[in-house]
Amino acid sequence: MTPTFQAEKLHEVREEIEPLLRDHWDSVPPDYGHPFDPDWGAYDAMESVGALRIYTARDEGVLIGYVVAVVGPGLHSRHSRRAMTDLWYVIPSARGARLGVNLLRWAEDQLLGEGVDLVCHGTRQARVVKLLGRVGYTAQETVCVKNLREVAHG
Repeated sequence: MTPTFQAEKLHEVREEIEPLLRDHWDSVPPDYGHPFDPDWGAYDAMESVGALRIYTARDEGVLIGYVVAVVGPGLHSRHSRRAMTDLWYVIPSARGARLGVNLLRWAEDQLLGEGVDLVCHGTRQARVVKLLGRVGYTAQETVCVKNLREVAHG
């Protein structure tokens, strides 16, 4: 396998990426009972204002992985430009050869080239936290989540 990495637009990959998104969704801990139902309109809106980045890995033209990020200004410092990864995934059959790490590093190079200085990842998986630590990420914040539909106010 000799994968290629490229930046692509949502309209170019939407049909191909949707089944991978479903597999990705099914492979991680449940999202508080919410069904798989991407808000394509929100993704389109982010892309229309230049905020959405989709970096893909392909093997002989077949989509085998992606990094999806939202780029914008640092709201607490006008001197910072940030990217928040929304999704990072490699199909199971392509894992194990550092493809995910190589795709992530390629995406970081693209982001750096456009002036991004800080990349943030969120994950619910301890193994991903360990992997990110091995490639230079540090835990900076803890995200606390409360499902307001399931918890009564008291």
